[in-house]
Amino acid sequence: MNAVLRPETDTGTGAAIGGIIECVIPTTESQREVWLGAMLSPEASLAYNESVLLRLRGALDAAALGRAMAALVARHQSLRATISPDGSCMLVGQPAASVLGMQDLSTLDAQAREQVLKSAHNAAVCTPFALEQGPLFRAMLYRLGEAEHELVMSAHHVVCDGWSWAVVTEQLGHLYTEQTGQGLRLKAAPAFADFAAEEAAEAAHPDMQRHVDYWLERFSGGSLPVLDLPLDHPRPAVRAFASLRTERTLDRRLVTAMRSVSARTGASLFAGLLGAFVATLHRLTGQDDIVVAFPPRASWRATCPPWWATASTCCRCA
Repeated sequence: MNAVLRPETDTGTGAAIGGIIECVIPTTESQREVWLGAMLSPEASLAYNESVLLRLRGALDAAALGRAMAALVARHQSLRATISPDGSCMLVGQPAASVLGMQDLSTLDAQAREQVLKSAHNAAVCTPFALEQGPLFRAMLYRLGEAEHELVMSAHHVVCDGWSWAVVTEQLGHLYTEQTGQGLRLKAAPAFADFAAEEAAEAAHPDMQRHVDYWLERFSGGSLPVLDLPLDHPRPAVRAFASLRTERTLDRRLVTAMRSVSARTGASLFAGLLGAFVATLHRLTGQDDIVVAFPPRASWRATCPPWWATASTCCRCA
């Protein structure tokens, strides 16, 4: 399969995926879950678009940043991979020479520049990723002035999760200093292929069956509860995937009080906050059987490669 040729695709905003396939890696269970969700519809796939925007102030060597971005993609197999038609494999392409797109907006007036940036931000999350053709990672640098730039990066969740973006930005900074002669060379990144093989071996181990049995028992019964929240307008006849993320910062005194209450019951702060959230949902709906999903984030994530796509963990509170 390594001799298969793939037609080149170049969007002008990311790495061209083409040429000889470097290797074929079985996808992880989490990746297959994301792939299955993305196959529901084009709108469903868009819901998995991830994007990060960085405003860079100060002198910038754009050529060095371009080389650093290419080195970043070369380091990590997932960033230069596509997904097989059945979702079972990642096809890793050879590193591309050019990854970072660039556009100079410094000659535009402030209003026109903001309009272009607004369109770019929307495009980063609203432009579909073709999972079979790629690229599944895109990066674009906008020059706003002599000492001000904006870097917009986007990727599909099947190859990059929220935790991965911290790795992207940190390593990109290290690679940039390396390219400008001010930093040391990074050690080799862990291979995604090794992690995928370890996960497959663990899944096939006899001890895994008791974990499977536990979760099957927790979600037994043939159907799951549907949360019936009060709405201020009717739901549409056809399900859509448009959403909005809202963030709130909790008062320090409230967090301290929650930590104390949780500790007195032998629970962690997370468990206490989860209980309060479920209690709020119960008050709003009157339902006693509620499923809450949350992305796992624990110390064992440090042992995973940066491009490990994770799915949410579901907690059934009844």
